[in-house]
Amino acid sequence: MPSHSHRTHEETRQAILALFTPETAWLTRTEIAQRLARKKSPYLIEVIEELAAAGLLQRETFSYHNGVQGYMYARPGTPL
Repeated sequence: MPSHSHRTHEETRQAILALFTPETAWLTRTEIAQRLARKKSPYLIEVIEELAAAGLLQRETFSYHNGVQGYMYARPGTPL
C-alpha cells in the first residue's frame, strides 16, 4: 500500500482553484506547486493551463531578469 495518496484530476483542479482567495491575487506555477506541496510537474502545469483555457483562471506572461518567460495566474478579473 502506498504511503501517500493521490488526488483525482478533479480534486487537483479544485485544490488549485482553492488557492486563489481575494487576498492571494497572482501566483506563478512554482508558487502554486509549493502551496500544494507538489513538484512543478508537466501534469500540474497541464491542469493549470486547462483551468486557464476553461476561463476559471486568467494567465499573464512575464519575463524574468535573465529573459526566461514566466507565467502568473489569478481568478478572472483580478487586477495586475
